[in-house]
Amino acid sequence: DNAISSYGVCSNGLSLPANHPLHLSWKDVLEASAEAFKLVHSTTSHEENAGETRKSSNFSTFQLPCNLLELGGLNVANEIQDFLSSAQQQDGDNNDESSSWKQYLPDKINLYMTRPLTYHPDLGLGIIQ
Repeated sequence: DNAISSYGVCSNGLSLPANHPLHLSWKDVLEASAEAFKLVHSTTSHEENAGETRKSSNFSTFQLPCNLLELGGLNVANEIQDFLSSAQQQDGDNNDESSSWKQYLPDKINLYMTRPLTYHPDLGLGIIQ
């Protein structure tokens, strides 16, 4: 079987403010994973998947930037957890077309934090004073 059992995203952009040019929305990532699942597992495509009973995306992991001084990743982790909890509570209650992708999310997503604590004596400018 050549199926990918799970996948995830690691990006510093996940904790950047929405107005930052390198911002990556975790909600967009989840929606893309659900839409990809729908496309691959639709009844009109990939007949070899017709016998599968899988009902959710294989998306499993976010790796967020965080260390003792940069805590933005923790805020994002809390947002993701709150979103997933509310999506599970609303499962089946919402017929809104714009949120129909939520039904394809997995029951849980792993959240990992990692980020080196880097010291730049030159403040990252390449000039030591």
